Order: sequence, then C-alpha cells, then structure tokens
Amino acid sequence: GDMTRVFGCRLVVLTRDVLLRHCGVPSLESVRVLNLHNNGLTQLWQLDSMPELRKLVVSHNELSRVDGIANLDHLRHLVLSHNKLTTLEGLQNLGSLQHLDVSWNQLENIRGSLQVLRKHCTSVVSLDLRHNPWRKHANLRLHVLGRLKQLKTFDGQPVTESETASALRLLLSSRVSVAMLLSRSRTDQNELKSLDLCSTAEVTTRMSRNRPERLTDDDTTWWSKITTLNVDSQGLSKLSNLDQLVNLKWASFAHNYISKIEGLDACMQLLELSLEDNCVTKTDGLAHLTALVRLNLSCNTLMSLDGQLFSQFSHLQQLNIDRNRISSLEGLQHCASLFELCAASNRISNTRSVFCLKSLQNFTILDLYGNPVTETENYRLHMIFHLQTLRSLDGTVIEASDSNLAREIFGGRLTQDFVADRLGYSDFSQLSRADFSHMGIKQVDLGNTKCFQNLTSINLEHNDLTAFEGLTALSHLKILCLNYNHIESLFPGKSRQAAGGVKNSQLAPLSVAEAATPVLSQLQVLHLGYNGIMNMAQLQLWRLPALQSLFLQANEIVTVDGLDGMTSLRELVLDRNKIKCLGPNSFASQSNLVELHMEENRLRDLSHFDQLQSLSRLYLGMNKISDLAELENLVSLTNLKELSVISNPVSKKQTHRPMLVFRLPQLECIDGIAVTEEEQVKSDSFFVDQLQTSPLSPDTHGGFQGNWKVPVKMTSLQMPLGRYSNERQSPGSIPLATYGPQANALPQREHPSNARQRKGDTGFSVYDVPNAITGVDGQLYHGSDRSLFPRPLGLGRQAAQLHSTQRYSSTYGNGYDWNQHKNTSHRRPNRRSGPN
Repeated sequence: GDMTRVFGCRLVVLTRDVLLRHCGVPSLESVRVLNLHNNGLTQLWQLDSMPELRKLVVSHNELSRVDGIANLDHLRHLVLSHNKLTTLEGLQNLGSLQHLDVSWNQLENIRGSLQVLRKHCTSVVSLDLRHNPWRKHANLRLHVLGRLKQLKTFDGQPVTESETASALRLLLSSRVSVAMLLSRSRTDQNELKSLDLCSTAEVTTRMSRNRPERLTDDDTTWWSKITTLNVDSQGLSKLSNLDQLVNLKWASFAHNYISKIEGLDACMQLLELSLEDNCVTKTDGLAHLTALVRLNLSCNTLMSLDGQLFSQFSHLQQLNIDRNRISSLEGLQHCASLFELCAASNRISNTRSVFCLKSLQNFTILDLYGNPVTETENYRLHMIFHLQTLRSLDGTVIEASDSNLAREIFGGRLTQDFVADRLGYSDFSQLSRADFSHMGIKQVDLGNTKCFQNLTSINLEHNDLTAFEGLTALSHLKILCLNYNHIESLFPGKSRQAAGGVKNSQLAPLSVAEAATPVLSQLQVLHLGYNGIMNMAQLQLWRLPALQSLFLQANEIVTVDGLDGMTSLRELVLDRNKIKCLGPNSFASQSNLVELHMEENRLRDLSHFDQLQSLSRLYLGMNKISDLAELENLVSLTNLKELSVISNPVSKKQTHRPMLVFRLPQLECIDGIAVTEEEQVKSDSFFVDQLQTSPLSPDTHGGFQGNWKVPVKMTSLQMPLGRYSNERQSPGSIPLATYGPQANALPQREHPSNARQRKGDTGFSVYDVPNAITGVDGQLYHGSDRSLFPRPLGLGRQAAQLHSTQRYSSTYGNGYDWNQHKNTSHRRPNRRSGPN
C-alpha cells in the first residue's frame, strides 16, 4: 500500500534487518512511505537506503537531532513533531521537501532554524513551528514570512498578501541603515558618568545631544566622528553598515534578533559592546576587538567560550554571560585584567570550572547564581577558599569570618578538586605519579578513586597527616612516601592517653575483622621516617601484604614489634631510633629479610638476629656495641655479605675486623671496605696459629669452647714475619718484631712454610702472616706491613655517613623519578629521607 507501518515492539534503534522485518518488504529501495510514529528512536539510521522515500513520519519519538535523512531527493512530506529537537541542522539537501512539521520540540533559535530552511529546503510551502520555546517570539510570523517567501501555509494558517507586504517592510528595517545611524549615534569623546546600570551607549544617547551631521549626500566624514551607537530593540537580525565606524567606542545592539557577530572588524577602538538578549550562538567576530574593556553577551545561546579568542582580551575588565548554556569557564584565565564576571543561570555544575580563575590577580566579583554548582554542599565556602581574591560572591559581600571558616573546612584536604587544581587538569586516568609535598595536607578525601586507577606512586612528605585513611582506597599504589608527617596508624581510632604520662596516645584496639582485612594490596615501598612514631604495632603494618621495603628512620621507636606476618618484607630501615635490644619475636616472621639498617640506635646486645637467615646486608654503625663476643651472635647469618659496625666501641678494637673476616668468611664488605682475598688468607692464618697455641678448640657450631671472649691477649701479641713484609729475609730466619716489656719473653715460632706443611690437614688455609702487632696500654702499633687488616681506623661520624651513602641501593622501581624531589634530610642520604 501507500503507507508502510512499522508495528509490533517499540523500536529504539534502526537497522536494515529491523526495517526489512517490520516493513515486510524484500528490499528497502522500493519503500515510498514510512511511518515510525510513537517509538523510542533517538537517531535515524539506514534511511539513506530508501532512495524512493516520499513521506516520512517520525513523530512522538526521542530525537534531539535530525541526522540520517540528508540527500533524500524525493522526500516531500516530513513529520518530526513531538520530539526533542534543538536544531534543524540535519535537514540538508532536501530540495523536494514541501511539507515540514517540527511543532512541539525544543527549538529556540529562530534565526538559525530559518537559515537552514532557506539554504537546504527551498521548496517548502507548508511549515509548522508551533509550540517551540523560541527565544524571540515577537513578530515571529512576520520574520518567518519575510525570509521564506515561498510559504503558502504557516502554523496551520494560509499566508495572506498583507502579511507578505508587512513581512517585507519588517525585513527591510532589520538592517542598520544610514538613517538609523544618524538618529541613534553620538559623537562624544568622553564617557558620560551615571549611576544607571545600563550600558554606556544607552546613557550617552539619552543624555547627550551631540549627533553626527551629514552636510551633503556625498559627505562621508560624519562616519568617523561617531563614538557611540545605541540600536537596542530595533528588530535587527544582522549587523551591517558598520565598516566605516573606525572610532566607535561604545555600542549596544541589545534586544534584537542577531544570531551572528559580524561587521565589527573595523571597530578596533571599541571599549564597550553589548549584545544582550539576542540569538548569538558563537563568539566568532570578536577577534579584532582587542581593546574591549566591558562585554555583555547575556541572554543568548552560547554553549562555550572560545579560549583562544579570550586570550586576546588583555584589557577586558567586566564580562557578563548571564543566562546562556555555558558549562565551563575555561579560557577566561587569559583575561589578566578581569575583575568582574557575571555568569548566572548557566549550566556550570562542577566546582572545578572556576579553578581557571585562580590566576587572575584582580578578580573580585563573581556571580554564579542559578547554576547547578550552587546546589553542591558548602558551595559558597568552597568558592571563597579557592578564589581568595574574591570580595563579592553571588551578590553578597565576603566577610573575614567567611574566609576563616572556608580555610578551616577546606584547608589541608587532599580532594579531587585539590588535585585538579594543582595538576591543571581533571582527567586522572593517565596519572601515574604525584607529588603533593609541603602542602599542609591534614586529610585525604579523594572520593571515588576509580579515576586514579593508574596512580602507582605518591609523595606526601612534609604534611600534617596522622593516618593512612583516604589512601587505602588507592588499590594500585606501589610507592608511598609519608616522611615528616604525624602518622600513628593506618586508620585513625579513638585514642586514650598512655599510662605514665607518655606523650603519644595509644589507639583503641581493632576488632578481629578490621585487623584481618588487608589494605593497599600492591604497596611495595613505604616511607614513614621522621613521624615521631613510638609504637610500631599501632601502625598495623601487617595489613600491607605486599610490602617489601619499609623505612622508619628518625622516629622514637624503642621496641621492634608489629612485623608479624610481613613475610614479603625484604628491606627494613630503623636508623636513628631508640632501640636498645631485640626481643625474641621481633623478627619472628622476617626469614626473607635481605637488608636491615639499625644505625644510630642504642644497641648493646646483638641477640635474636639468628632468625634473619636470608639477611645479606646489616648496618649497625653508631650504636653502643663494645664487646667482641656480641659479634659472635652474627655467626649464624650464613648469607650475610655486608656488615657495618662502624663508630661502635667495638670497632676501635684492633682485632674486630680480622675476627669478623675469620668467623664470617662469607663477608664481602666490612665497615664500607671490601674484604680482599689476601686479607681473608692472613686472618685465617693468624687465628689458626692462635688456636694451635691456645688450650681452647673449635666447637661443633663454629664457635669456641669455654668462656673465651677475646681471641688473643691484647697486651702481648706476637706473629711471625713472612715474605710479604720483608722479602730480604731468608726462609730460615724468623726475627721477631716485639713491643712492650714482655716482648723478649715470647717464644719463637716455626716458619709459616713449615707450619703450612704440618697443619695442612686441618682444613684451614695457612699462608705467611706479616709482622707482629702489639697493643700496650690501649695504644695501637703497626709493623712494617700496614695493610695487614685494612679497616677505617679512627673513622668518625662523617666518614661513617660516607660509607652509608655508598651502600644504599635503589628500591623505588624501574625508571622511578620523583620529578627532582629535593632531599629532605641534611643527614640521611637517598632513600632514608625519602625519594630524591
């Protein structure tokens, strides 16, 4: 039949198969009439496959645009009523269209709609535009008839000849004519002052009588004398005849039908321009008006602001964009002189939309009344906090109490708005590293953290945080730096004052469910130095299952605990605390720990290190270890490769290094100095000789039986001389290098070559040893070979720190860069004070 009705279920999307099935035809090319009335369509697709379509009915749908029907050469009847159309731009190349119904839609811009119809629908004789929210509805019928002269029926009523004549007269008066210029312009050189809030052009034309004079018909000098032009409410639809107004300073075109800003290129002296209450959709045409000081674009249909355009308005001080459709103020940050912005009744919904205004030093007045953003919680205080130069907001003066309250509520909060403000953008999906140090942050409240899915490293040094709360939602975080804060625990809890008047408070105990819940499941590196931490257990570190490197330097820790279950931990830094000794359970779960730093504590006892069977590097410098026997507690650490006891009392004893070389043969570095093969051989030879002359013998555990603490008597020590110290000695000659009163009483010993043959089956490698070394009354003496047991004799704190600097390795991850973050410790190098 003539009408093909799509029936059955409610259609939402059109496809070729759907159309074929519901139309019941073998080919869409033969369809001439299509009725899609009362469906849920939001777009029109596949209609270009119906080249013979004559009539299309798409009423009572959900269309907001008319895309998909362009170039239908045979289409004559189109019904689009009862939709949500806001524009007719999709009606292109419909030269055969005669009947068009777009009633009951959301069309507002009459000028734009008529332009589309005049250009693409030149054959339309019947048009229905009723029940649309047109912005300019006065004389709407005459305006339409004046531009679409071929119309026979408009809005259901036939067009009469008298209406056509009236429409023609109205059309002729919609341009800026010479007569209009002569009657509605002034030549005043100075701006007239008035308390009236209307435009300068309106005030001047009302108060001044200095009209331009046209002496003859050929006179053109009067054009250049015009400084003020007021053509408000003249029914203008186009700006014309303005190209000779080169000295125009104040102009007003308010309350007209202007949809395009044009014809003002020659008016480069313009200081004030008003286009209030028109149909302007874009700000094109203002590029040459770089001298503008005041601009009024209120009551138009602007959707956005051209940032590139406004970057040229360095002199703009006042801007009025009330009652438009603007959702962002981006671009206004370039208007360095702007001090007043009226943007009421727009579509601004996000508080971040105003962040671009923070750079404006003179910005004092802002009006956002009627925008969705004003409905957000603490809107006013939020604006006051971020725009600290404001003196008036939404018509209300900002008091000092308002500013203080805003700082109290929003100061020190790490929010998404704060992040967007600091970074200059609000799309965090690609953010992988962030540095928010030295920003006074007290609380982290990032809201929905899904937008931070790629954030793996964050630096929050030098802030005022007391807990991890707010950071635990960052599930992909791998590196977290919280040095120089006040961290007490993962989560804040009800605290009670510790007994005995201890300064810090103890957090209330966790429930079983809370204690068992892991957080930050991917966190590998955690910096908590310089936080004043006294109780490690309160930190709840066992809830960080993947933690590999933990830095707790420069705190107030006395007891090492709270590490239960942290089997992934590989590196632990506890330098500069108040630890005196370890408990039996301090490292009960740290069988995988590889590196341990405990320098600048108060250690005297080295018990309970035997649980660290994987330990490879141990740094105990600047403690109070004085007894050589304490070093025997480290013999069970068979994987230990590097050890430092520098600046301990024990390090001043001459045999501490050879003893360590002998008792821990796997050591590669002691006190920052590498252990050489020659040193190993000499230490073995020396202690084997001492064992041969000592009544004590090695026990089954590698130690010595009895209560032996010092391997040799320090007041009288003798060693044979070998070829390494004096090549001139003959193999059979063994002179003694002795010191002290008992030197001559020491028995002579056989040559090392004979000892090598005699003791070769003991399992020890016996080589020549150098001159004897004897300490008398605590004074250290050397023989001719000063490379006997190389060690940093007399090293002080500065040298110890140098060795510490050389031994630290990088644990921040491959290619990790803290953006040249400044070292925050004047004492601690590299990782102990946080990433550099």
